[in-house]
Amino acid sequence: MRTRISTISLFCFFLPSLFSATGAQAQYVISSKTGYQVSIELTFDSISVANGGCSGGWYNYNLHYTYDIQFTGTNIPNNLWTLQAYVIADDGNHFIPLPNNGGASTAVSGSNVTRGQSDCSTATPASLGCDSVRLVINGPGISSQTIGLNTTALPVTLLNFDANLIDDQVEVSWTTSLEENNASFTVEESTNGKDFYAVKQVEGAGNSMHLINYAVLLDFRYDHPTYYRLKQTDFDGSFSYSQIRVVHRTSNASALAFPNPSSSKNFTLRYGTKTGSYRIDVVSSNGQTINSFHTNLPETSMEALARGFYLIEITDLNAQKKQVVRFIQN
Repeated sequence: MRTRISTISLFCFFLPSLFSATGAQAQYVISSKTGYQVSIELTFDSISVANGGCSGGWYNYNLHYTYDIQFTGTNIPNNLWTLQAYVIADDGNHFIPLPNNGGASTAVSGSNVTRGQSDCSTATPASLGCDSVRLVINGPGISSQTIGLNTTALPVTLLNFDANLIDDQVEVSWTTSLEENNASFTVEESTNGKDFYAVKQVEGAGNSMHLINYAVLLDFRYDHPTYYRLKQTDFDGSFSYSQIRVVHRTSNASALAFPNPSSSKNFTLRYGTKTGSYRIDVVSSNGQTINSFHTNLPETSMEALARGFYLIEITDLNAQKKQVVRFIQN
């Protein structure tokens, strides 16, 4: 069963994906009164069992998660005053610590929930009811608030969803590995990250179990950040939403990997426009740093990785700026 939250989404993985069936993901964008926006993305990848493993008909477990917190706009503060989340599961609540100054990494929930059933060998975040999130946020221009999110069923496994500025057009692209009764996709646009309207509809494959790549080109008419999301509609009229992607006039200087997903023997990682001092860290889906190196070049050719999902962290050591690229190796 794949699940999803309204502007946040919850879904699960066979491969690391945007929609899937064992883990869960949540995303939210909030605008401050002082000109900046905060995009918060949480992916609940898996559980880990503690205190004796699966013996005794019960077990304690933690949630493993990946976070990506990005600031855009003007008057960006050094940090928020409060940023944390709670996942409300069948057997108790999980506390999810988050860094107030943003960034992307993997972590483990600050809780240890007891499960009174002997299903730990097959349990996933979705099967344990991790389908409701409470996000607590407070900062300059953002009043203290708790944001609750609910879930709906999601019948498509979306491996990636991207929006990139190319000259005066935005290329919105996505890849599916599974479609069930999928009638269509609708690309939606927003100028504030909250109020979306449809700009392009694409026919779905109906039922498919192989990779399908989609892409549309849209005119980019704004000098301020613009947000994009994907609406997926079933034949019965039910629908769900993807993550939100933000595009602005400097997006063509943002870090990217191509091809992505990749089945090649190598891929290119681009993260700047001039020589400098950069540190590259390749982090696996379980949080392990599998490669780390320094370079002066704004672009690097990298050898293929083992099949899976990765976060590639690029730190500009001169500007003290970090960029993160999500990368899938098929």
